[in-house]
Amino acid sequence: MKKFFEFIGRWTTFILKRTGEVVILFFRTLTWMVRPPLDLKNIINQLVEIGIRSFPVVSLVALCIGMVSALQGGHAAKYVQTMGIVAGGVALGIVRELGPVLTALMLAGRVGAGITAELG
Repeated sequence: MKKFFEFIGRWTTFILKRTGEVVILFFRTLTWMVRPPLDLKNIINQLVEIGIRSFPVVSLVALCIGMVSALQGGHAAKYVQTMGIVAGGVALGIVRELGPVLTALMLAGRVGAGITAELG
């Protein structure tokens, strides 16, 4: 019984310690964000580079994924005579499931490559 409570105590201490470290890191990050000199021009340039210039790439990938999903969905629906619901099913599947995941992957890839090229 004593070992059980020791295990619970060690586990709780570990979790609390890690949570505290994350909270400290979060607040240190916030303080460094507003520390002078604050280069607003550079911040705006990075926002444009990461956000607006990524839009064509993400849109092109979303278009291709949508076309492939519609093609595959239509091919599968042909066998069960449900061709009328392919468009709605594809749209729903992309908006709910694939859209956020693919957008995050494309943004991470494009932005990561861009930042790496700047540093390199």
